[in-house]
Amino acid sequence: MQRTTRESLLPAAGLVVVALSLTGCYRSHALDGPADDAGVPPPRLDSGPRLERDAGPPPPPDPDLEPPAPGTTVVQLAAGYHHVCALTDDGAVYCWGRNDVGQAGGGSRRHVARPTRVRGLPPIARVSTVASHVCAVAVAGGVWCWGQSHAGQLGVPEDALPGCGRADCSRIPLQSRVLGPFEDVFASTRATCVRRDEGGLECWGEDAAVDALPAETRGVALLDFGLQHGCFLDEVGGTVRCFGEATFGRLGNGGAAEGVPVPIDAVVAMEVGTDHACALDAAGVVRCWGSDWAGALGRPKEEVPYCTADGVGEDCSTEPRRPYGVPPAIALSVGESASCLLDEEGSPWCWGPWTDARGGMSICEVEAGSCEALPITTAAIRGAVAIEAGASIACVLHGEGTVWCWGYGDYGLGDGEVRPGFQPDPVRVVGFGP
Repeated sequence: MQRTTRESLLPAAGLVVVALSLTGCYRSHALDGPADDAGVPPPRLDSGPRLERDAGPPPPPDPDLEPPAPGTTVVQLAAGYHHVCALTDDGAVYCWGRNDVGQAGGGSRRHVARPTRVRGLPPIARVSTVASHVCAVAVAGGVWCWGQSHAGQLGVPEDALPGCGRADCSRIPLQSRVLGPFEDVFASTRATCVRRDEGGLECWGEDAAVDALPAETRGVALLDFGLQHGCFLDEVGGTVRCFGEATFGRLGNGGAAEGVPVPIDAVVAMEVGTDHACALDAAGVVRCWGSDWAGALGRPKEEVPYCTADGVGEDCSTEPRRPYGVPPAIALSVGESASCLLDEEGSPWCWGPWTDARGGMSICEVEAGSCEALPITTAAIRGAVAIEAGASIACVLHGEGTVWCWGYGDYGLGDGEVRPGFQPDPVRVVGFGP
């Protein structure tokens, strides 16, 4: 997700960064409650020497894991709370990171520090993850999910779940009982929606944001969810409409009624965080709205209005605002509170709770009130074509096909090592690209 200019960390020409009719509703409840997988690890600043890191020598092979073959080409990245999945050009899915409820899909609950293939899948066309579950649409149109299912987000009955000890989950992919064919999938924190080939959405699970979806959902090009709200992009006209919880500017329409579009024309990309959202228009302009917790809007504090709702106050914007000083963008990604874009040179700019002048994606002291989290660029990364931000990790896909990640290394960033605390220097994920 971003930052400060420094001498070339990655080859300038080589690095790429890489988006209801209810026919089945399946719910599941954990006996002892869901596993704790919602928080970002506490901020810890690395004061040690800064060294350039490449993928390095691979760790000893794990007989239970199947790494990507050298030269594997990635076509899509998807980040959850603390894990990442990559879709390759041959339709395979590889995941790494936190795996306590099977979200990395390796068949165990051990955390995965390097990409491992999710076995048991047919050729996949699209993959989506937000919190601690992953769903993928097969080329043939079926939907397969794995990870946490305490709210039925995997789309299978409770008695079909293999289980993960105290949590309702599956460490292996399960095919949803809702029949396709489908062409895209959109995961929320506690539910999943898929888009049918002929249009319209099908959703399952229990999620307040999904429950707030309008009755008519045909023509939805993109769909994303926050904590209690969501937004979708109309297929025609590039208009964004938001729904659900409206407090603190979440709907982005100046306080108008639900269904009134966000006042941005020709939107080509949009994503939703926990309490804020951002959109990219055809001219390359990024604008954000909603809560400004930890600098999510990328504006100086004095320029962000103070909003109140039910006696509670918070910095927020009810209308779209451009993050401070950012250039025209070619790509956009929104994590839980942090947001990132790629400029026309393929360099990331990010803002939010992970910002520091050294570059990469770093930390501000949220509790200490020092989150003047304005956008910062990482000009050392160039040539990125896509970027994906999660709750504690960000990754880019380079034009050469290499993948680089940075953020919290407690569960591994994809290079085979575990580094506790925040790691601002991008590391190369093993197995991808030349």
